[in-house]
Amino acid sequence: MRMMSGWRSSSSVCSLSLAGESVQRTNMTANRRDFLKLVAGAAAAAGIATPNAAHAMAKTAPQTARSAAPKGGTPGTMTPDERRRLIAKAVFGPKDAVSGSGGMVICAHPLATRAGADILRVGGTAADAALAAAVTQTVVEPHMTGITGVLSLLYYEAATGKTHYVNGGMNAPVAKLTGWSGGATATGLGAAVPGFWAGYEASRERFGRKSSKDLCAAAIAYARDGFEIHPFLWGEMFTQMNMLGRSAEGREIFFAGGAMLNPGEMLYQKRAADTLERLTEEGGNYFYRGAFAKEYSSVVRAAGGVITPTISRATTFASMNPRAERIAGTSWSDRRCRTTAGCTSSRSCTCWSFSISRRSDR
Repeated sequence: MRMMSGWRSSSSVCSLSLAGESVQRTNMTANRRDFLKLVAGAAAAAGIATPNAAHAMAKTAPQTARSAAPKGGTPGTMTPDERRRLIAKAVFGPKDAVSGSGGMVICAHPLATRAGADILRVGGTAADAALAAAVTQTVVEPHMTGITGVLSLLYYEAATGKTHYVNGGMNAPVAKLTGWSGGATATGLGAAVPGFWAGYEASRERFGRKSSKDLCAAAIAYARDGFEIHPFLWGEMFTQMNMLGRSAEGREIFFAGGAMLNPGEMLYQKRAADTLERLTEEGGNYFYRGAFAKEYSSVVRAAGGVITPTISRATTFASMNPRAERIAGTSWSDRRCRTTAGCTSSRSCTCWSFSISRRSDR
């Protein structure tokens, strides 16, 4: 399922208001990137995207039931001030130069980057770091990736000198898709069997050292305890507000208090935290054969889809048969490694969302 889908349209006038500042542009082609640049620029003009703006907002904002002195997610050694400092860097334009002697993590969101780097610091492999960053992205960048999406990993194993690729794409439903059309992607017919968790487990089992509890700790903390909405995320929320507001769950997350949350306010995803915690405990059985599979199938079918959780040879959820390949034209088979083939999603593949290296992975 996609809570946020591709958005393209044209508009002769675009007007928005942020923190009392009104910004208007005429004759603007309102594709997503142009619009989000406008949003980020307007937020910066309003004092939202400056390095200490989120901290300042937390000090000056009225203490209402909607934003009552939140501490937010602080996994590991993270502090609220450090979290806000990192989130303030999630803007368009040049980024700070980085360097490292033992490893490096580059990701689309600073909190996901930090999650991956923290895993490297405690002895995780590059694969562990990539997976921690990917899971964290599902929380802090829900418009980019999610556990009902895909995960792909291109991994160089320094100990062997071999490069491997794990394909965690989606499976199309076994049942015939009747009534398919261009607009079907916005219905249950556009939902496929997610490959994200199968790809995650395959990668962790084959290349990782750390437990799922360790790798998902940051994501769970940000989902349960919250993090500040940065302008880019707010722009995505704005463009997709009609879709986000359709379900009670979407309104619970993005419209707390009866109105869409603003930049700098805390975003909570407590149900996502519960789901991730169960995944760290029960793994793929919960996702593909248990309660999650049943609920996912139910939601998809209610929206016009055909996915079922039946455990049989012809099933859509329990028939995950992933594949891992070694780059160089030679494939290897390892029954523990599971991903799927046939990606049908337009959402981002996580291996393209970040680049992670470790100098001496074993």
